[in-house]
Amino acid sequence: MKSFLTLNQLSVSQIKILLDLAKDMKHIAQAKNKKGPQMLGRSMICMSDEKYDFTAVSLAFQYLGGTVIAAENYGDILNASRKYANYGASIIAVKTKHEATLKRVDEVCECPVLNLGTETTNPIEALSTLATLLFCFDTLEKINISMLGYEKKSYVNELMYFLNLYKANVFPFFPYDKNSFYPPEMLTFKKIEHSLSEADVIIDLGVRSKNEREEYYSDAEGISEKLLAKTKPEIKLLGSREYSVRGKATEYPFNLVDRQEKDYIACCMAVIYYFFR
Repeated sequence: MKSFLTLNQLSVSQIKILLDLAKDMKHIAQAKNKKGPQMLGRSMICMSDEKYDFTAVSLAFQYLGGTVIAAENYGDILNASRKYANYGASIIAVKTKHEATLKRVDEVCECPVLNLGTETTNPIEALSTLATLLFCFDTLEKINISMLGYEKKSYVNELMYFLNLYKANVFPFFPYDKNSFYPPEMLTFKKIEHSLSEADVIIDLGVRSKNEREEYYSDAEGISEKLLAKTKPEIKLLGSREYSVRGKATEYPFNLVDRQEKDYIACCMAVIYYFFR
């Protein structure tokens, strides 16, 4: 496999290998001396067709001993990536809205391509979310997962695929019959109580504006004390640090965002090592 474009190209055994590797990589990321030899002498060019924060993937590659350059080519990403591949880049890391652009970059570049996210795929985000869930629960079998919001929808289909293989129960709340980004076979709930009442964990995908909170959380305050009163006590929350308590944004004591961020960089390192060493 030349490039890493989607989780759906992997087997369950490969996913397990990556998750085990991520546990090891976390030790490197948290060590005093973070400079490993794994990517020594290798280079990675990070590219996007819009402004994007490459900090996590850049640190991941540097922790493995490699050199990173963030190239601000917001226009012709295709020819720019071909140019950097011709310059001898070891890996091209691409963040683009368009799946077709990602695939075309992979076609024209001789070096491997790492997908940092499109509108429909985000394999590292999906993998790191899976890692965080497995940290919370020894097994995901029969674990009930509520999904709210829509903004970070790009990794949902990849995550769903493996949650089904792990036999988790997923209860998405989506208030519309049409335009759902969930797989066609997935049952979505039109009442948020049905999504939350038996949930063991909530994944908050977020919304783009405060005006959409009522629509996607059935609560004008979004994730709120009132909303969480409909769930099991001390339910774990991924994707959001805060909830609203009497109209004031307050850090939710059982949020797992710190863990998610650590898992994300560890999964970046695991993917880079496994596929590109």
